Amino acid sequence: MIALTILQAFVTDVLNLIEISIIYRLIVHEISFKSIIIDCFVALVFVSIPLPISTIQLIFLVIYFWLYDRLTSHPNIVTNNIIGLLCASIIPFIFDMVDHFTFNLIKQQNIFIFGWLLPLVELVITILIVLLIKYGSPIQKNIQWFEYTFQTFQNSFQLWRVMVIFFLSYSTLSFISEQEEIANKYALLLFAVYFSMLLVGSAGFISLVHSYQQSIKQQDLIKNYKTQIEYVQQLNKQYESFRRERHDIRNLLLNIQGYIQEKDFERSKQLLNSILNNEGTDKASVYVDHALLKLKIAGIRNIIKEKSYRIVEKQIPLSIEINIEITKLPGSEIITARILGILLDNAIEATINQKNPFIQLAILKYNENCLELIISNSLDHPLNINKAMVLGETRKEGHQGIGLSNVSKLVNSDNRYSFSADVRGKRIVMSCFIQEGKHH
Repeated sequence: MIALTILQAFVTDVLNLIEISIIYRLIVHEISFKSIIIDCFVALVFVSIPLPISTIQLIFLVIYFWLYDRLTSHPNIVTNNIIGLLCASIIPFIFDMVDHFTFNLIKQQNIFIFGWLLPLVELVITILIVLLIKYGSPIQKNIQWFEYTFQTFQNSFQLWRVMVIFFLSYSTLSFISEQEEIANKYALLLFAVYFSMLLVGSAGFISLVHSYQQSIKQQDLIKNYKTQIEYVQQLNKQYESFRRERHDIRNLLLNIQGYIQEKDFERSKQLLNSILNNEGTDKASVYVDHALLKLKIAGIRNIIKEKSYRIVEKQIPLSIEINIEITKLPGSEIITARILGILLDNAIEATINQKNPFIQLAILKYNENCLELIISNSLDHPLNINKAMVLGETRKEGHQGIGLSNVSKLVNSDNRYSFSADVRGKRIVMSCFIQEGKHH
């Protein structure tokens, strides 16, 4: 026990509590002029209470931190209390060690004068700690890591109990050393014991946190694995659905083919209309019909016409441009029809819920062997075109990027076709070149 005057001991104890409070407030980011005033008042009250051992003041201080958070309904009350327990254990240990060596230097001097060096040295230590917390980059990173770990730690109450045991062990040892007045005689041994407790406690804490983080990583891996399994299962279901639809469509086409072979065209038309849910006359648009007059290929014209009727029906502004009369298409009519259908369907689905939608279609014939299909539509959100071209990546719910990935497959299957897509501001422009001379 270090023998100071009553005033020196009172000032030292008050400053100790205030300094611990300031360091605690800095770590939990709750320091303010109001909190400092309250902490100073509380420190004066605690030190003014006649207690046989000053260590009890630290227990009161930790309880005060908890009550303060409780009264202010702090969301991280357990986390803050753990930090409070750490501060009330580590900072007094540093102060005691510094006080012991300082007192050994001045014990032969006049204690009434040189005794004030103890609170001054502690104040200097506090300032250094505050500067490290405030401006030390490694310290700040460690504090942020601790805060994040505490806030995400699912067993924070268990960690709190461990810290309480550590704090009570430290307090009990300090209490006994002060009560038995052996603090000065066995100071180095006590410091060694304190330091060992600190190392063991820190090692246990870090081990607990590390095991928790490993557990979180494993949970994330399992979650990602389950998500991938669900995605593969979804793709398998879609594939099976496509296979069934393909067989159904083939059977329906064979049915229609039978009527065509018998030259029953009226019945064939009725079957097609029922399959496509298309009544034709009810959806007629003068603008669409007039815009498609230059397109003399009946199959392609019908695809564009039906998709355009749907666009007009949804009240989406539509623009169609065909530069010259087209009687023959380069490339494969089947591939061209599939590409046109996919791109128009994508444009409709992308714009159907937009506030200011538009769709533009252009068919530009450059010569008998070269033709370009251009489809442009509005965007209301940023789009990563590279991801949109990959199967499984899309902003359209339920489609999983199948549309554009199918266009890529169709284009790659025939050298006469090339495809590009580009985002220009708030629109996407998709272009398909068909050039007969590229076929091998």
